Formats: sequence, structure tokens, C-alpha cells
Amino acid sequence: MKLYLADDSLPIGFDSGLSVSAALLAYDEVLLSWMDQSAPSFGVMRLWTAPSSVVVMGYGKQVSADVNRDACEADSVPILRRCSGGGTVLQALGCLSYSLILPISSQSELGTIQSTTSWVMKQQSMCLQDFLGASVSVKGTSDLTLGDLKISGNAQRRGRRSVLFHGTILCQVDISAISRYLKVPSYQPDYRANRGHADFVRSLGVDPLGLRQHMSQWWQPDSASTEIPYEQLKTDLTLLKETYLNPTFIYQR
Repeated sequence: MKLYLADDSLPIGFDSGLSVSAALLAYDEVLLSWMDQSAPSFGVMRLWTAPSSVVVMGYGKQVSADVNRDACEADSVPILRRCSGGGTVLQALGCLSYSLILPISSQSELGTIQSTTSWVMKQQSMCLQDFLGASVSVKGTSDLTLGDLKISGNAQRRGRRSVLFHGTILCQVDISAISRYLKVPSYQPDYRANRGHADFVRSLGVDPLGLRQHMSQWWQPDSASTEIPYEQLKTDLTLLKETYLNPTFIYQR
């Protein structure tokens, strides 16, 4: 399948009415919506880092259950909600985030939630294993681990004709910040065994830019295609400010 690397300056290069962190999240939904409507013959990849710390909840999560709201407010750490499922995470400057927006018809592995997860996680585990020179496993629903320590969480959202699969890799992150801003979730994969964040999550201690370069070489996306309608995407991204900065959407559960 042909992959193009999206122009990731778009969310921060114009006045969308969104904060940078919210725009970076909304960009995934904009690309998924466009691909679902237009059904191009290629996929799109994003590789990006958050400019500052932000708590990002999965679409179905609850602030009261997942987030230490008082600590976030005391430290001016925004709380946002993304369009995909999965758990609540802390995205920070030392994280590398990736997004794959793919036409479902492009290959059989994308036909179901389970097979999509299995295929992308296999690719990502091999990519990280090649970069780190250490064994990387897939555990839980869609976690990547070194041993039994989580280094990456991932999620997806499916449209009628396309799928968004994205995740965050902990490269150079202060694990104590995760403990400060996130509660231990009530739903846990069996391998977590009720461990707190400090005993469950590991930061790799690698340069996110170096990993970004390696992932780009692994997935081999071409430079941004002229077939991606960036002017249209700017309009669509601006329209999402009523959702991604809306307290009703963020605190709806």
C-alpha cells in the first residue's frame, strides 16, 4: 500500500481557533473523515510530538475515573478528549505520536478491529525492536512492552471505508508526571496486575527525533501527496474547534 507523510505543520501553521494540542488531535479526525468520504487509493501517516504536556482521554473515558483533575488544573495541564477509543494517556514533549489513516479495502488485515490491531502492532513491535535492539512484545489489547513494562499505548477509530490507528511511544518522559496527572484505571489488562504507573510504565530514554526518523524509514512514506486537499482540511479543522474545546465534549462523562 502506498503511504504519504502528512504535512504536520497544518495544525499549527494557521489560526484554526484551536490550541496547538487540540489541533494536533483534531487533525487525525479531519484526515479520517476526508479519507472516508474520498476513498483515495493510498494511506496517510503522521509522526508528531506534543509541544507540552496534555492529558488525552479515550472517547469513552470519564474524567472523574481517569484524571487527577486538581493536579492538572494546578499545573495548567489541559484535559482533552480524542475521537478514538482506548485509555487515557499523558502526551508530553518527550513522547512520539504516530497516526495511520488507511483505506480498509487496501489490504485484508484491515477488515476488522482485531485484525487491524494485530497487523499494526506486529509492524510497530518489529520497528521498535529493530530500533532498540531488544525484544518488544504486544500485550493487553494494544500495548507494546519491554518485558512487562508498557512503552506504548494505541487505539483506533473506524469509518465506513477507512480506519485511523494511532498511538504514543514514551521516549523521554518523566514517569512521575504520569502518576501525578492520571489515576490508576479501573479497567486494566491482566498483565498490569494492579500495578501503579511507576511500576507499570517505562520511558525508553531515547531521542524522539531519532525514533521518528527510524519509523519513517521503516514505514517508508513518501513526501506529502498533492492529492491531499490541505485547503479543505484547514476549513474542516477550524470547524472542529466547537467540539475539541467544548467542555461538554471534554467532560461529557
